[in-house]
Amino acid sequence: MEKKKLLLLRDKALLQHPILLLLVLVLGFVVMDPLQMGPLGDREYRPVKHNIAPYKQVMERWPRDNESRLGFGKLEFEDQVFGPESLEFDALGGGPYTGLADGRIVRWMGSDLGWETFALWMWALKGQSRFVLTALTQPHTSNGSMRRSVAVHLA
Repeated sequence: MEKKKLLLLRDKALLQHPILLLLVLVLGFVVMDPLQMGPLGDREYRPVKHNIAPYKQVMERWPRDNESRLGFGKLEFEDQVFGPESLEFDALGGGPYTGLADGRIVRWMGSDLGWETFALWMWALKGQSRFVLTALTQPHTSNGSMRRSVAVHLA
């Protein structure tokens, strides 16, 4: 007798909220995407297992800098700008190019010439942006209209 009451209560619980039941079924159907109508529906994914070496094994063979040569490095643009957000090389292998906080995009021209301003990212008065390609030789002075070019991508 008690088993029959429990079965009746369980059956009635599903039908007490038919909209909730329908919502769960529709949501499950959408998540499974059986008709492959979603943005990833036409892609076939095959998981690939990568064997990654343990940390200790990699670090034992990592070249050490026992002479602390990094301490003799030269800081570029110290207390002037902050960056980089990204580094990019052009199709010919030139560069790297990177964006700085004052709106400049600079490129590395080799150890003899150092960093050169390649382009400027300027915001017009109406808030529209334009990209001005220049190769400036004089130092750039930042003003309030300059904004940072966060990511650099060369097509």
